[in-house]
Amino acid sequence: MEDLDDYFMLDMLSRLDVKTIIYCKCVCKRWRDLVLDPHFVSNLHLPKSLSSPPSLIIHGLPRQNLDGVNTYGGRDSHGEASVCSPGFLNWVELQQQLDGCQLTHVVSHNLGDNRCSFPKIRMVTVGSVNGLICVLQKADAFFIFNPVFEEYMALPRAQLVAESYDWIHYGFGFSLASGEYKVIRICRKSSSIESIVLQTAKSNHVEIEVFTLGTDKWRTLGQVPFPGVYDYRWGSSISLNGHVHWIIYGKIYAFDLDTETFKSFPSPPATGDCNKILGVLKGRLSQFSWSKNRFTLFEMREYGIKDSWYQQVHWTEGISHKVESGWKTWKPLCLIDGINGTTRNLIAIHVHEDKLLVHCLDSNTYVETNVLPIYTTRTLINYHPSFLKLQKFGVDRVHPFKKLRWPEVPCSLSTSGFYRGGRG
Repeated sequence: MEDLDDYFMLDMLSRLDVKTIIYCKCVCKRWRDLVLDPHFVSNLHLPKSLSSPPSLIIHGLPRQNLDGVNTYGGRDSHGEASVCSPGFLNWVELQQQLDGCQLTHVVSHNLGDNRCSFPKIRMVTVGSVNGLICVLQKADAFFIFNPVFEEYMALPRAQLVAESYDWIHYGFGFSLASGEYKVIRICRKSSSIESIVLQTAKSNHVEIEVFTLGTDKWRTLGQVPFPGVYDYRWGSSISLNGHVHWIIYGKIYAFDLDTETFKSFPSPPATGDCNKILGVLKGRLSQFSWSKNRFTLFEMREYGIKDSWYQQVHWTEGISHKVESGWKTWKPLCLIDGINGTTRNLIAIHVHEDKLLVHCLDSNTYVETNVLPIYTTRTLINYHPSFLKLQKFGVDRVHPFKKLRWPEVPCSLSTSGFYRGGRG
């Protein structure tokens, strides 16, 4: 192997799966340097990772500490988190098998480890871009993770402090023009009790802060037009084509990471469904909407063009399916491409138990599975691993992670376990 020049070695490494590359990196200094080479990271491995079926990052809390706690980490019926624990980030891979597919637990990261600098309070997943994961604690403490290198980076505190501003939305994305990674924070100016009583509060005063990885402070963009100020969402943003997307009051809005402008984005035709989530399927912005008696999937075939929204799936039935154990109600969490690249899947979670549902939207078939039964799931996002080192953005802010590995006992999703939706 020593006789092979770097060109052939880089080509061979780029054809391996991420876990094998990690092992190769530990063989010798030369192989480690090749894996960390910027050309390999950005031009060889990352494009392959982004074109492959994504993994999943499941943010969960330890079940043994959750007597009476719901799947959002709270003890009430409204999903308000009240448990003082950051929880765990669980990396799960999807793998094809002869009898169906399986979910394999790769590694868990304990966010509550005493060696980490996180306060012992709840944590929210913001989003994932090019192998980096952004999470939020409280209203102004952000962290960036790379599970491949088992390291994290703490960002400086935001300038619009929680005492003066109420947080509304947040996002994480990649600028195509500058090649920069940016964290977005949308805040509303807090109103005093006196101003509320006198009806003089400026409830429409909304500002945006941006932090660019590799810099040392947040930048305030000033006041921006915003459709409303009380649409708080504890959920993940969707990053695609240099924009970060949210659903606000039933419509899609986007932040352009190149021009740093917030604006309305073309939305699909109204279906009458009040519940909606965004995702990326086959590289296209997608919207899944549902109600008690139907669900619909739209895909934007040409990005940014309103007339290119296409109704890909429409089923006249609800997401409460009759499975072997009876009728169950599920809450959709994310959209994900199928392993073979030809199907569209929805990942949902049972609202009272902690079971995941993998629903093939094209065939309206589904299977429920107990993935990582020791955790209760809070959020779930798509994840494409990469070898991008956080040291690139500031060595002094990067810290190692204490990891917890679990036996890789796969949870098989056999074709014999699939149920057909609908009445037929």
